[in-house]
Amino acid sequence: MTDVSKFPPTRGDAAEAVDRFFDRAEAIAPQFVGRMPALIISVCAAIVIFLLGWLIVDDERQRTEGNDDPMKRFRWIVFLFLLLFISMKVQEAVMDKVYMISMYKKNANHFAWTYWLSKYAASSKAPFSVLG
Repeated sequence: MTDVSKFPPTRGDAAEAVDRFFDRAEAIAPQFVGRMPALIISVCAAIVIFLLGWLIVDDERQRTEGNDDPMKRFRWIVFLFLLLFISMKVQEAVMDKVYMISMYKKNANHFAWTYWLSKYAASSKAPFSVLG
């Protein structure tokens, strides 16, 4: 008589079909993409822009340091605020672009499916004519 406990338990066809279905559904579904890599890259870009701009602002500050006119003396502060604004906008734009690229890269399969499903839905709503 054969000892049944030596053989591994087999899964049925239904269990394998369910596993296959969920594997394919997981491949089609969008996957989570974190914002931290995009944030780090964009903050580094903003810091580089700020440091390069600070050279101009500091030069303006040193040039107008002994001036008696307060409008000319504090003009570097306006430059500093403009530099902060520009570096914040650069950070925001770089973060959006890097995040979108990483999202499209990781979820390319999902976006391909949604594109073709939208084409299929549009074609199914179009009237068909045999005569053209």
